Amino acid sequence: MQQQEEELVSKYIPNNIVKSQRVLGFQKRNIADGIVSAVIVGLLIKLIPFVTRVQIIVTVGVCGALFVLCLFGIKGMSISEYLINVFISMATRHKYHLRSIRYVKKNSSSSKFGQNTKVLNESIAEKGVRIARQFIIEQRKKFTANK
Repeated sequence: MQQQEEELVSKYIPNNIVKSQRVLGFQKRNIADGIVSAVIVGLLIKLIPFVTRVQIIVTVGVCGALFVLCLFGIKGMSISEYLINVFISMATRHKYHLRSIRYVKKNSSSSKFGQNTKVLNESIAEKGVRIARQFIIEQRKKFTANK
């Protein structure tokens, strides 16, 4: 049996990987967000008429916690990026559905969930919603007929 010698392969690491855009392990944007938000909240706390000792304790506690939150961010984004994304998603709100990818609906009537509707490949949640809507529609018809 022959022993195979393993060769060590050296690889070149480009300079842009070694030089990251981080300070003390945090992104520069997160540090800037933390400083700006801590200063703003600190100034707002200063407007509240507290005893000086209490004001210092509250300012250090709240601004420190806010600064640490901003350093870590939310879901890999800075706080400002996250808030911008939340406001954009609220402005362009879409209706989400519970359907699976293979959902097919064949509708032969004008009503949304009438008697002539045939639904194929619906999920359990979608089926529950459809049955509940049919039940509510039937109850409304009975209630209005009795009046």
